[in-house]
Amino acid sequence: MTAEMPYPFRDFEEKWRKIFENGGREPFKNRRKKFCITMPPPNVTGRLHLGHIMSSTEQDIVIRFKSMCGYDAMWIPGLDHAGIATQMMVEKELQKNGTSRKHLGREKFLEKVWEWKEKYGGFIIEQMKRMGFLADWSSLKFTMDSDINKAVTKSFIELYKRGYLYRDLRLVNWDPALQTALSDLEIVSKEEPGTFWYIRYFINNTHQHIDVATTRPETIFADTAIAVHPDDIRYSDFVGKMAEVPLIGRKIPIVSDQAISMNKGTGAVKITPAHDYTDFDIAKRHSLPFIDIFDDEAKINRSAPEWLFGLDQQTARAKTLEALKDSGHLVQEENISIPIPRSERSGAVIEPRLTHQWFIDTKAMANKAMASVKNKEVTILQPEQERKFFEWMENIRPWCVSRQLWWGHRIPAWFAEDKENGKEFGSANIGKEDSRYAEKNFFIAETEEEAKNQAKEFFGKDVVLRQDEDVLDTWFSSGLWPFSVLGWPENSLEMKDYYPNDVLFTGHDILFFWVSRMMMFGCELTGKAPFSKVYLHPLIRDEYGKKMSKTKGNVIDPIELADEYGADALRLSMMMIATPSLYVRFGQRNVEQAKSFITKIWNVGKFCSAYKISLNEFALATQRSTEHPKWPINSWILIETKKAADLMREMLENYKFHDASHYICQFTRNIFCDWYIEFAKHAISCEDEQTAIETKRTLAACFSDILKMLHPIIPFVTEELHSSLCNVDKKHQEPSPLFKQEWPSSYKDTDNESDSINVYRLMEIVKSIRNLRHTFSIQFSTPLCVCIANLKEESCVKFFKNHYEMIKKLVKLSSFTCSEKRESSGKDFVGARIPTKFCIIYVNLDGIVDFNEERNRLNNSIQKTRTEIASIEKKLEDREFLDNAPEDVVENMRSRLIDKTDVAQKLQEALSAISL
Repeated sequence: MTAEMPYPFRDFEEKWRKIFENGGREPFKNRRKKFCITMPPPNVTGRLHLGHIMSSTEQDIVIRFKSMCGYDAMWIPGLDHAGIATQMMVEKELQKNGTSRKHLGREKFLEKVWEWKEKYGGFIIEQMKRMGFLADWSSLKFTMDSDINKAVTKSFIELYKRGYLYRDLRLVNWDPALQTALSDLEIVSKEEPGTFWYIRYFINNTHQHIDVATTRPETIFADTAIAVHPDDIRYSDFVGKMAEVPLIGRKIPIVSDQAISMNKGTGAVKITPAHDYTDFDIAKRHSLPFIDIFDDEAKINRSAPEWLFGLDQQTARAKTLEALKDSGHLVQEENISIPIPRSERSGAVIEPRLTHQWFIDTKAMANKAMASVKNKEVTILQPEQERKFFEWMENIRPWCVSRQLWWGHRIPAWFAEDKENGKEFGSANIGKEDSRYAEKNFFIAETEEEAKNQAKEFFGKDVVLRQDEDVLDTWFSSGLWPFSVLGWPENSLEMKDYYPNDVLFTGHDILFFWVSRMMMFGCELTGKAPFSKVYLHPLIRDEYGKKMSKTKGNVIDPIELADEYGADALRLSMMMIATPSLYVRFGQRNVEQAKSFITKIWNVGKFCSAYKISLNEFALATQRSTEHPKWPINSWILIETKKAADLMREMLENYKFHDASHYICQFTRNIFCDWYIEFAKHAISCEDEQTAIETKRTLAACFSDILKMLHPIIPFVTEELHSSLCNVDKKHQEPSPLFKQEWPSSYKDTDNESDSINVYRLMEIVKSIRNLRHTFSIQFSTPLCVCIANLKEESCVKFFKNHYEMIKKLVKLSSFTCSEKRESSGKDFVGARIPTKFCIIYVNLDGIVDFNEERNRLNNSIQKTRTEIASIEKKLEDREFLDNAPEDVVENMRSRLIDKTDVAQKLQEALSAISL
């Protein structure tokens, strides 16, 4: 190949971006074979990150590949309304303008949110289009669209009718800053310095006591029991007695429960069921009361002593500790490290809070989802993730689906108000005297009118209704995504053609939070699992294996990389690391390597253009020809390219993006560029005009197929090269885009492979001689005398003799002979003897190399390398080093061992090659 030319991606990416955006799947809609992916909807507030790039590139590859394989490949894009994130963004804008959500009121506030969405919400979609993703952008869905809202309302009602959805007073993750319940996914727990305070509880009317360790002394006023383990003999005599809560003297029972650890703290635990999940369950088992001492902002309410009312937790804690010290109840302090759950959005410490919320009893639905995996209706492509899926689903808990927000799908429940008695039902203060209303104080309906009719039928009169102020968890609408975007609950044509979806792509970190919920909803509401396969991509860390974060300053902006190196280079670099592992490393070097490869194929295009090789004309001529090429090397490359197309088809059908990317890059670089192009240069410039024409046609056919194989991964450059090289003489019409063309034809057993083995033998000889030059630092300008001996097949001798001139040019030879006999002119050579599986290569180095000096040099290098290998092996055998060293240091050490071992082997081979 000639010197590499710059790869001018900026000259053509925008042109092809518009074609990809508008080209879509319109021509394919009538195809019988259907294939569908629904894009995981990114947050409307979001910006493209590397995880989006990896997942979306994988989806784009599959869509392009399936289109080229004759499918109507449907990829439905979308946006998630991101309830909390969007509401926060808009509230910040309002604060800048001196107003607030509550000042505006719900209706006006929602108008502001929609205005914000129209202005800023499409930014991430434009970024995705920038990457060339071939989604059906005309079908873009938003989780707050009216048809999606209809699906959400319908599913809520159906789940309520079927007994899965209910309203209850339970503990939830409460964000006191945002004043809403949160899902586990929206919480980040980190170890922070904390304290165990040991507090003494006296047994009622005795001098006996139990010491209890707690990290939250301010919650003693919510205590309703002390619990110990049934087998803990230290406290067996106390079980069933009453203890006194310090400072307030409330009498609480001492109970035994299996949930208590005898080895943690003192083995005795204060039970505050309104502020701890474990305590909540214990309270349920022992019929304990619930005392809530915090308000919505996590400040002390009037259930605690008056002297703490209105204080935040930290201030209340300090005052409580002071009082406990003064009263003699605080007996010990111990510094510890404890996990503190914080809201990912607000940063506030999460408070387990007892509130009325809407829940889904997911146990039965989870069983249906698990059955779909067990009976292979759904395949999770990573087996280890399947095991985790079952572990989580088997231990699933009720799902809190209500959120105390204004932006989102408002819950279709209306509460009855008894105006005659001045009471509002549906609140926490319903008493037994209101049993008739408490029994049916809310009505689930699609519209307020329908709810009013239900209420009138129940009460026998018109009543005032108030719609629930809460909205649904964003994951609720996302859980309906695979079928709501297709028109469910209507029996639409899209539902018939594209449901279930064929495959879901997402990160393994939301297997439980999103994938499992889609499976539960799909199995329950449609009777079918929502997709056939689940592909979970790894999470991306920096090049040192560290998690990317803004505070560490190691976050990589993918759009900046695309602007600097091109979208194709970014896409390819992502696929080159897309292994089925949990985490992968990524840095700028990955993109640089990908761009280097793309530059390589760009220069093949320049080579074709220089020799007027038209992909349209020459490739068609080769494809229509029924004769095998006469030049064996042309026959060989055609066969290898067809085999490559078959392997690529198999890998892409099995979603092996990492393997497919590495394979096609290696085939293109190592086989096509480094070998065939070099062979072809000789044939094109030789005196045999027929061979020259045949080679041009073969090169065009193979390069055209290679561009098709590369196209799903790097669409911009492949389209540009294909388009320009199909019309090098400017006389032909613009070809159809590659994504609308057919995948390369398959390899057939009837293809002639008789000469392929000799081509690989030729490559081995050339490589051996080039390696010899490198090992002994022999300049290419110095011609060598070579003899190939001990050839076992006459056809091989004939093949080499027929390619004598080409071999001489490839490795700069002054003479070249070959023979079937072992005894040949090679025996008189003073130099190197290189044995291979099919021959012995003799290279005369007399007068070129100082043999004694080279032997000494090689022996010294071998000894040095072996010493380094021994040192590395010793380090890797050290268990203490392996347990304590950073992961990237150990990995680097292992890589060095592989490299050094390879160097030692090559040095030994070079030493053995020198004639004695």
